[in-house]
Amino acid sequence: MLRTANAMRPFTFLLAGVGLCTGPIAQAEPYGDCHFHLLDFLQNGEFDNRDGAFPCDSSGLMADGRYFQLPYGERHRRLTGLLDVTDRHDIADVVVSGMPFVKKWAEDDFFLRPKYYLDSSSRVKAARDTDLQVAAAFMDYQRHFAGKPAQLARLKRLHPFICGLDTTDLGAVDLAI
Repeated sequence: MLRTANAMRPFTFLLAGVGLCTGPIAQAEPYGDCHFHLLDFLQNGEFDNRDGAFPCDSSGLMADGRYFQLPYGERHRRLTGLLDVTDRHDIADVVVSGMPFVKKWAEDDFFLRPKYYLDSSSRVKAARDTDLQVAAAFMDYQRHFAGKPAQLARLKRLHPFICGLDTTDLGAVDLAI
């Protein structure tokens, strides 16, 4: 009898697990994303181009596989694209940063510009202006949507975070903007 009881134990746990899983399904809740890079290793990245204002696809990707470089005054498109994605996926808060490194286009790679940090053997170097690029996107967004409180309120879900300073440099605090 003891042997039969021990043999039935896994089956009992299986039934208990099924019973717990068939209860009422929990309502999905919004969540936060604590690691979103607004820029890639070339200091460009996705943006909202659904209006076709630039020679690239709706997310800013050009035919050669790189992202189009947005001009001054248009960097708000990075945030409108991000906010649309967060709306679709029920993300309540996002910590936004740039990319602390930029891929060096080395002399021996002259025929092929790297798109990703593993594309070639050339090094990456510190991208000191990455935080400025993120700040410019926020400033362009505020300027573009000035007088539209509903659009400006969407920014409360985005939390910019600096990443473009060398934390091993004791003087780096003086370089933070």
